[in-house]
This record gives sequence, C-alpha cells and structure tokens, in this order.
Amino acid sequence: MIDEGIVIEAGKGLARIRVSPQTACCECSARTLCQGSKGTDGIMTALNPLQARPGDAVRVEIPESALNREAIRIFGLLLVSILAGLGLGSLASHLFAVPASVSGAVGVGLGLAGGGLGLFIFSRRGRRRQVYPVVREIINKGAGHEPT
Repeated sequence: MIDEGIVIEAGKGLARIRVSPQTACCECSARTLCQGSKGTDGIMTALNPLQARPGDAVRVEIPESALNREAIRIFGLLLVSILAGLGLGSLASHLFAVPASVSGAVGVGLGLAGGGLGLFIFSRRGRRRQVYPVVREIINKGAGHEPT
C-alpha cells in the first residue's frame, strides 16, 4: 500500500508523517487498525532512508509482505494452540470419563489462553524487528531544505 503525507518530525532514521486517509480508507471497516477515525488525518512513524525533513511531501510504502507474515504468525499460532487444546481436551475426556463437550470446550479455552500468553511473551521479548512503513520518495521538498 502506498500513501502520501507531510513530514512533521524527523530524526534518528525515522520520520513522523501526517497522512490524509484516502476516500476508500474512510469507508473501510478496518480503518481503526491503521489511521483512526473517519475523516481525520493520521500520524504514522516511518523509516526515513531518504532523510526527508519536516515540511516535505513524501510517498510512503507500507511493506505488505512483512505485515502478511506477521498476521500469518499470529493467527497461525492461535489456530494451532486452539486445535492442540481441543485435541488434549478430547484425550482428557477419554482418560477421565468427562463429557467430551465439557473437556473440549475447556481444552479450546486453555489452548486459546496459552496461545495468547505465548504471543504476549513473544512480542515482549523485543527480538523481533518492528515493521515500519518506509519513505520511498520525496515528492516536494519543504522549507527545511537549502535552495540549490
């Protein structure tokens, strides 16, 4: 996904960018996950390899492949943990003479809780590289640049 915005802060290899949501973004059901409420400008932090300065109009690319990998990891881990919990619950129903509906539901709940705890611990370890949008092009240089 490519978006355009104005740099409001820059430093330490990152830039804070004010982006106006596209018309399609305002109607998107997932808008709260990316830019906030309908009709307002959003502020994002992006990697700044081009050294854009405050006031510059920039084109920002959000690396969809990295976001897709993270989504697959998150939902894949949760799915595997739920299925493992269901399997263990089914096994427990045979071993302890508990109704399968009860042990299956408890197993799914414990699997989901275990997967959620695993994701929490995994995300807190800080070993994973954060996924940032990247400034790909300076469209229009702002007042922060020297005349050439």
